[in-house]
Amino acid sequence: MMTTAPSWSVRWWRRAPWHRSPLLRRGDRIESTVALVVAAFVVMMVPIAATYGTITYGNLAAQAQLYQRIHRQVEATVLDTVPPEAAMATSQTDHPPAPATVPADRRWVRWSMDGHAHTAQLSRPADVRHGERIGIWIDSRGVPVEAPRSGTDSAATAVIGALALWAVVLAGGSGLWYAVHRASRHRRLQGWEREWDRADNASGWSAG
Repeated sequence: MMTTAPSWSVRWWRRAPWHRSPLLRRGDRIESTVALVVAAFVVMMVPIAATYGTITYGNLAAQAQLYQRIHRQVEATVLDTVPPEAAMATSQTDHPPAPATVPADRRWVRWSMDGHAHTAQLSRPADVRHGERIGIWIDSRGVPVEAPRSGTDSAATAVIGALALWAVVLAGGSGLWYAVHRASRHRRLQGWEREWDRADNASGWSAG
């Protein structure tokens, strides 16, 4: 008569630290206890990591709102050559005159702030054409600054942070369990070697 092997759930239940099986050694119970504690802690970290991500998103959104209050966005016109005022300023320095064209990844732009014209060379896609109007962010002095963080960027950063926190806990818990597992296995193998030595000494025959 053939018997079927017990399911994985039954096998795990028999390895539970509270099970009264005589086959469970002290090391097995310690390993099972550590596994249960690690699994419970990893599960508990899910809402904690979610809370961390929510707080991170709120902080980033608040920073973006503050950034938008102290900076503002203006429309700038893309130029195809160096503006005269920039070329004149460059020629008055010890550096060589600026070339007539600009690199493909940068564009000269001109914008107005409080009735005063400003120019600067900014990084822009190569497909931006001469005369096209683009939005740029400037500070209170009219100096170009980075665009504020978007809501999508804030959400992505918050999600990545939450997942990273949970992954660190998972990796740490798994490492702890593996260390206990290796130590338990090492002690178990040493116990088997001692049992073989005792059997060898008692019977007079070599177990090797």
